[in-house]
Amino acid sequence: MAHRAEVEIATAGDAVAALGRAWPGIVEDCRRVATLELHYHAIAFSRLRSDGRVPLAQLATNVHLYFNPATTPLVQRARGEIKPDLAICRPGGGGCFGKAATKWLRRSMLLAIEAKAVVHGSGKAAIRRDICKLVALRKEVEALGGSVTPVFWLINTPRTPRPWSRDRMARLHRLASDKKVGFVAVSHDDAATLFDPAP
Repeated sequence: MAHRAEVEIATAGDAVAALGRAWPGIVEDCRRVATLELHYHAIAFSRLRSDGRVPLAQLATNVHLYFNPATTPLVQRARGEIKPDLAICRPGGGGCFGKAATKWLRRSMLLAIEAKAVVHGSGKAAIRRDICKLVALRKEVEALGGSVTPVFWLINTPRTPRPWSRDRMARLHRLASDKKVGFVAVSHDDAATLFDPAP
């Protein structure tokens, strides 16, 4: 897939705009497969690069962040570690997203995405945990003087076994909104495919 000219992402607004540019392609590709969450992460990464035009050095997957001391119980129980599935960061990190760069990452992350694919046995408890994880990440970053836009991404495609109803999707959207977490969803139902990334 050819990549268009990259656009530097300097603010959270820029990151949300990039996600918006990539979103139609993400929906299109996700609806064509029934697969593991890591595959969906790869689809989003590819579309954020090609359609979102996010520079490679500003886009990361499975980022390991460490907070010591951590300020939230959730991150404290995880021994100071939290791992968003996808992240868009400020320029200046040189594409380094490993443990050695954690100090820079904690202050430079603009948008963090946590993804959940609907599979047999998926339930509201798992969704709530991931939304709470994003809330904890935002609080940890804010405690250091930074700011990050958290987004929960639900994948509920036509190929999903027992796809969730529009009403259930709406309830999850309200849950995220109540926590001030953005919510985007790829659904088997066009009317339930949602894009509300700015909490």
